[in-house]
Amino acid sequence: AQRARLLAVVGLHVNTLKPFTGTKTSVVFLEKWGGAAGEPLDAYPVFLATSQKSGKNNSGEYVFRTDAKGNLVDEDDVPVTESGRPAAIDHDLDEIAEAFVKWGREQGLNFLAED
Repeated sequence: AQRARLLAVVGLHVNTLKPFTGTKTSVVFLEKWGGAAGEPLDAYPVFLATSQKSGKNNSGEYVFRTDAKGNLVDEDDVPVTESGRPAAIDHDLDEIAEAFVKWGREQGLNFLAED
C-alpha cells in the first residue's frame, strides 16, 4: 500500500487457465505511487469484477459463441459460414476490460490513452 495504488482486482473463472490449472485465480492491477499516480492516498476507489464466462469448458477446451440456431458465430455475431472468419470464443473478459477502461476514465486515471 505504501509503494503502489491498487487499481483493480479481476477474479477469473475457474476454467480460465485450464488445462494447466483449475486453481481459482485473480489478476491484480497496481500503479506505482508518484508520477501520474500522485502521492499515496489513504482511501480511494478500486475496480472489482468477476468473470462468469471463461471461454473454456471443464476440460480446458475452448467454448465458442453460437447463435440461436447453434451456428458458430464470429466476433460480430455473423455465422462463420457467411463471414469466413474464425469463431469467437465465448468469454466475458472483453466486457470486463471495457468496464475497467470506462471506470478508469471516470476516475481520471492518467495511464489510459484516448481512442
